[in-house]
Amino acid sequence: MTILLAERDNTAIAFRAAVADPVAAVMTCDTASHSFAPVSDAAWLERQIVEGLGTD
Repeated sequence: MTILLAERDNTAIAFRAAVADPVAAVMTCDTASHSFAPVSDAAWLERQIVEGLGTD
């Protein structure tokens, strides 16, 4: 399992503070958009999902 976070999003920041040693891998996108709405963020999110599913 991999957790995908928007690096500058307040919820992601709180998550990182609360979970010092997550049991899953954590990957971050350099954005404040928790919905990954900007085109570059959406492309990053899609790449992570495709790679995670192994269906590239």
